Amino acid sequence: MSSPNQSTVHIDLPEGRVVLAPLFGPQDAHRRVIEKRLGVRMAGRGTQLHVTGPDEKLAFAERVLGELIDVVRSGAPLFLQDIQQAISVMEGDGSVELKALRGRNLLVTHDRRRITPKSSNQSTYLDEMARCDVVFAVG
Repeated sequence: MSSPNQSTVHIDLPEGRVVLAPLFGPQDAHRRVIEKRLGVRMAGRGTQLHVTGPDEKLAFAERVLGELIDVVRSGAPLFLQDIQQAISVMEGDGSVELKALRGRNLLVTHDRRRITPKSSNQSTYLDEMARCDVVFAVG
């Protein structure tokens, strides 16, 4: 039941639990963080995700959840810090797509670790490092 200033959005997930389980996380830890950070309530029922919250927060929550669902569907693991970072990045830059940030890596030669940008500015910086011999950054 929703109050007058709250609405419910239903997101169809044909994969059902295959997507809901990683999205909600172990013992619903991810779900609790998402609910707290976005100011909404979530419930998974069969092949639907129900999101209830204030009208002004619901659109942003639906966009964040859509991006997180795309990450899960791509087969990438979803960790708690990834969710925190995704929400922070999307709060700062509403036009960013998580798929674009996650898919780009710069290989560090000495120990073969991969560096993944966590914001659009970091992505631009990595692009410049790949394109130019010398890159200066301020800040």
